[in-house]
Amino acid sequence: MFSSAVFAQATLPVDQESAEAMAAPAAKRARTEAPESYSNMDLGALTLKVIEGKDSPFYLAVVNHQLAEFVLTPDEPTVILRGFDMVGDKEKRSFNTADGKGNSLGLYLQINEDQANFLKAASNKLKLEFEAASDGKVEWTPLIAKNDKYNSFGVGVDICLAGQETALTHLRIKQGEEKHAGTGWNFLKEKAGDRFMAFKGAEVMAVVKFRVWKAVDGDTTKAGAKLVATQLAIKVPERKFVDVLPDW
Repeated sequence: MFSSAVFAQATLPVDQESAEAMAAPAAKRARTEAPESYSNMDLGALTLKVIEGKDSPFYLAVVNHQLAEFVLTPDEPTVILRGFDMVGDKEKRSFNTADGKGNSLGLYLQINEDQANFLKAASNKLKLEFEAASDGKVEWTPLIAKNDKYNSFGVGVDICLAGQETALTHLRIKQGEEKHAGTGWNFLKEKAGDRFMAFKGAEVMAVVKFRVWKAVDGDTTKAGAKLVATQLAIKVPERKFVDVLPDW
């Protein structure tokens, strides 16, 4: 098992994005190769780097000293099961409500069994790494969910829409023959409008990275791994109107 390393730095980061930017070596920032398929990731090399933060440590999932980034959908798109909450009904964020906090909105994606097995194994590996790097026991939150009735799998993915420019998810949206690319809340709002579950049912392809989180709830320390999209391509399905009423 790879041991977790604690990085020392002169300026302590205040958030996860700053920690990731600080930990990324110059070669990573300049690298232009495309991320590879999840199936090519060596889970034996998946480990954590612990970055001391201003208020608490941050845990970075890495493979061979690089952030663990990979193509979740290398062969074909999947489907968005739960779309963007553009109106802040369930996810109150700084950009969609007056009193909200946070820079990301979540999507819930359908995944196949092979993807689910990989993500489950990766989450288990990160759990072991986290336990080795932290003091005391933690309640680990599963990464994926299974619908036993339909024997299907789903996973949540965070889409960064505000904050540091380098942390924003790169978005591509195809609506009919129109193709658009951009980042941030204003770009998404222009394309999605004021809808509760925008782009639900659309096809999607994604490049993601693991992000390990920790939260204290009373006497219980909870932790887990989640997926954060670095690139996301959405193809909105065309809905054709068919008039089935009689011509009176």
